Amino acid sequence: MAKRVGELLLEKGWITKKQLREALARQRDSNQLLGKILVEMGAITRSQLIEALEEQLRHGGGPKPSPRGRRTPRGMDRSVG
Repeated sequence: MAKRVGELLLEKGWITKKQLREALARQRDSNQLLGKILVEMGAITRSQLIEALEEQLRHGGGPKPSPRGRRTPRGMDRSVG
């Protein structure tokens, strides 16, 4: 099973457990995507998020292909940045 993006970021040493807990709490309150929250918190860069999401996809995670055959990594949207 693919790892969640928070787990990948922890393993890479890019976020702390405290930052992940804070981001998860914000996610519960706001219903926003975890990656977007971490970028907005300044915990990671957009490039780090993209790298983690690409790794997640390589290992079988992420969404199923859209009807057009394109995949959008989980946690990514145009408002991040």
